[in-house]
Amino acid sequence: MDLTPYQYDLVDAVLAANPNTVVVNYSGSPVSMSALGNKNPSECLQFTWPWRLKDSPTFENWPTNDNDEICYKEGLFVGYRYYDQPGSPT
Repeated sequence: MDLTPYQYDLVDAVLAANPNTVVVNYSGSPVSMSALGNKNPSECLQFTWPWRLKDSPTFENWPTNDNDEICYKEGLFVGYRYYDQPGSPT
C-alpha cells in the first residue's frame, strides 16, 4: 500500500518549500496515508481506505504459499462486506 520512496521524497520536498500544500493522489486503489498527513477522505470515495495494511480484508492472503498460489481467506467477506461486519476495523 505504500508509495515508492521517490514519491515520498517528492512530497517531502514540496512540503519543505510550502507547508500549506495539499497532496492529491490519483490511483485506482488505496495507498498508505501514514506519511501524507492527517486527513483520510475515504468517507467520500467509492472504496474504503484501511488505516493499516493489516486492516485490509486481503491481508492474510499474502505472501503466497511455496507454489506461488494465493489462498483467498476472506470467504464471503470480500471488499465492502468485510468492513460491514460487526467488529471490523472501520
